[in-house]
Amino acid sequence: MSEDTIGSAGTRQEAPELARRRFLTTIGAVATVCLSGYGLNAVVDSFPISAGELDLDLAAKTYGSDIVLGSRAAAVTVVEYASLTCVHCARFHTQSLPAFVDRWVAPGKVRLVFRHFPLDSTALSVASMVSCLPEGDRADAVARLMAAQSSWMAVGDPGEAAAGLLSVSGQAASRCLSDLDKQRSVLVPVSEARRAGIASTPTFVIGRRPYVGFMSSDALGAIVERELAARELA
Repeated sequence: MSEDTIGSAGTRQEAPELARRRFLTTIGAVATVCLSGYGLNAVVDSFPISAGELDLDLAAKTYGSDIVLGSRAAAVTVVEYASLTCVHCARFHTQSLPAFVDRWVAPGKVRLVFRHFPLDSTALSVASMVSCLPEGDRADAVARLMAAQSSWMAVGDPGEAAAGLLSVSGQAASRCLSDLDKQRSVLVPVSEARRAGIASTPTFVIGRRPYVGFMSSDALGAIVERELAARELA
């Protein structure tokens, strides 16, 4: 029998608050360990992005927390590094991504990889919750979080608000945030990206070249078309 249904009526009323406290406590503990262990607190200032090509091929690997749209056979892979608390990332997802998917991903030209790059503890916690969802639900979860970012980020406990938006209970969120494998699935690619020089969000990597900041669908598509043309000539 679940904790929400056991005991007296008074206990049933207290159970959601108990789950909420556990959820918030877990967020704090996980964020403290992970932010210190992977150095995310220093990410923006300590790793300026290179002006030319990156030393690492960041599209060569696929991680468990990646969200992939498009065909594996696509000629070009675009890796998007984004933080769920990043305003410019939300702008890209709401204003640019739908048209980009329609014009370049759906026709099979581009394989788009969304990769978490949390810049703060809230983004890390919410990214972990997204990674605990069934794989087929994750793209929609990111879309909802980006579309409603200004709402769930504005409350006192944004992590809890994000969990509510995703219909994740406090108990389920606590279990997820205690899953070290899920934490690693988010943080290992972050660590590798930092070594390559990725430092801010959104950053788009095409080939080995990074493109930093918000882009319209046309601007990102133009880069893709240049890459396609270059590959045809090679």
